[in-house]
Amino acid sequence: MKKQHNLFCYWGMIWLLFFLMAGVPSFAMAQCVYEPDAVDCPCFVDGGVWDPSGGYIQDIADATFGTMESCSCPGTFGCTWDPVDPNPDPSNPIDFVDGGKPYYQMVLGCDEPFVAFSMAVLINSGVEFPGRGAWCTETVAYWHKHAHIPYPGGYRTDWHEDWQVYSARDLMSWYARERLLNGRGRWIYFHEVNYDDIELGVSVPVPGAYVAIRGYEYGYPDKWLEWRDTGHSLIIDEMWIHADHFGKVCQIEVYLQEGNSENRVRTDRHWDDILSLTPQGSGWIGDRKIFGFGIDLDGEGNPIYDPSRLHGVLRSTLCPPAAFVDITPPLDPQWDEQQFQKVFTYASLLRSQGGPKVECSSGSLKISDIPDGANKQWHFPSGLAGSVEILIDLLYEHPFPIKGIELRWDGAYLPVGYKVHYAGSDQAYKEAQVADLSNIVYPNIFQGQPKEFPVPCRFDNGGTGASVRYVKLVFPEGTFANEAILRELRFWYNTGSPEDASEHPEGTHLAPDCKNAYAEPMYLWPPNHKFQKIQIKGVVDPEGTPVKIKITSITQDEPVNGLGDGDTAPDGIIGNGTTAWVRAERSGKGNGRVYEIKFIATDAEGGSSRGSVKVMVPHSQKKLAMDDGQHYDSTQQP
Repeated sequence: MKKQHNLFCYWGMIWLLFFLMAGVPSFAMAQCVYEPDAVDCPCFVDGGVWDPSGGYIQDIADATFGTMESCSCPGTFGCTWDPVDPNPDPSNPIDFVDGGKPYYQMVLGCDEPFVAFSMAVLINSGVEFPGRGAWCTETVAYWHKHAHIPYPGGYRTDWHEDWQVYSARDLMSWYARERLLNGRGRWIYFHEVNYDDIELGVSVPVPGAYVAIRGYEYGYPDKWLEWRDTGHSLIIDEMWIHADHFGKVCQIEVYLQEGNSENRVRTDRHWDDILSLTPQGSGWIGDRKIFGFGIDLDGEGNPIYDPSRLHGVLRSTLCPPAAFVDITPPLDPQWDEQQFQKVFTYASLLRSQGGPKVECSSGSLKISDIPDGANKQWHFPSGLAGSVEILIDLLYEHPFPIKGIELRWDGAYLPVGYKVHYAGSDQAYKEAQVADLSNIVYPNIFQGQPKEFPVPCRFDNGGTGASVRYVKLVFPEGTFANEAILRELRFWYNTGSPEDASEHPEGTHLAPDCKNAYAEPMYLWPPNHKFQKIQIKGVVDPEGTPVKIKITSITQDEPVNGLGDGDTAPDGIIGNGTTAWVRAERSGKGNGRVYEIKFIATDAEGGSSRGSVKVMVPHSQKKLAMDDGQHYDSTQQP
């Protein structure tokens, strides 16, 4: 965001008056002019703890309950003017939607108000950090970071040196790669959920498991919809396994926790049965279904979960027959198998060689690992003699373009004047843009509080990232006048994935019930070669909402224009996608003709189900038609 140089425009005067009345330092006032969603600004809403700790991941999530979007536009004081334009256009203001605490805490990883304020100062000065956006997946990553699962740094691994994951697709891919790597994550695909052979963390999830939902569309074949429009992330809070006296599992009920649902952290979403909400079942979450589950594993490969949140329920009645459909493999138009395999191959090679290599030119420093914000740090003693170079070798060019790194220094002392270089395998180094904090002055309002200094280092001007294998940090002599600690070094990747959806459906519902569907008329006589309009009846919605029928195909078991049938193809017509017509015709040499009309039934809530009905043209009035297999498309010319 660029600076607004005319501080005495209309809105600036209003802000100035407000801060003078409130007695807030003028520095904070100026900051709020440019970043009205920053800490200590009047429209900032501070709910939920800054630094959640202790217990299981659900306890971490509960501690952040109350965190909500603040300073959203339009309608919030101070957010409806454009600080970039000296002559603001009221019809095109900067939108701070998804701003406030969620942005600084969940997206940027700030654990104290001072760190968030520091970020706002840097953003105000022109330094770029990840932008505001939907933060449901970022919240899950934030919880994992503070719970120190599945790795001590959350989702941070040797091949993904960043605790943050920005979209449900990225996070699903993270778990899927860890599964192939025999690492500390496992992905359960929706079709692997199995109540007949339950194994916790393998065929069913566990409390604390990650859940990804995504838009789904029935068809031939079925299709997953865009992540950007429909993707959403949650975790399971508590879980009940319902079984009958014979040990057969009837349902698995869950309560869930999520970030950014109705622009707040939520802990109240409830699903009656997870299997029903996968494409195997008739349940829907709005127009979406469960894409799968991510399982966190310990060092021995066991699922990590709180046993007190897992319950068994004995039913007094037998489990009813399962109402699941036989689905064709769904299409996923966004899946990039080549990119997935490229990252998997890189991660495999990296782990086989013990991870990235770190070399330091100073023999007096014990540096061997990249600082992870958890257990690994770099300590630079006061008065360190000579210049110091630290080289990070990722062994191969990382398969994701790298946009830069972020250095988080302990607040006791902030080194300045060092350089960061990066290069691909060709070792043709370029200099990164290291944010200069030497002239940044912070107000006294955070005096005595723990501090960190986040220093972003961008690798390119375009924001798309660069192919990187080597990163070199060069500290000139005299850099460390005082003891300095680098707590964390994060890599910023460009994964190419879209953000998550900004809107999420409420509640669950059942799709229309097609099991009692029938055709009217069901029998056609005489075989006079004329078309007959077919109505589909018997489809009902369990919730009583109206149902729309869409015809998807008409097939038959006899050849079109076969022997003895009159040669009057085509034999089926789909009118406007909603009406079926079939010809009263059959081969005089066969055992009658059977048409199959396939359809999709959709209710008012967006839930869909598939069904089919059959129409018979008997050989004679004394015999029923026999279905010899639906091998022919009735709507096509032979």
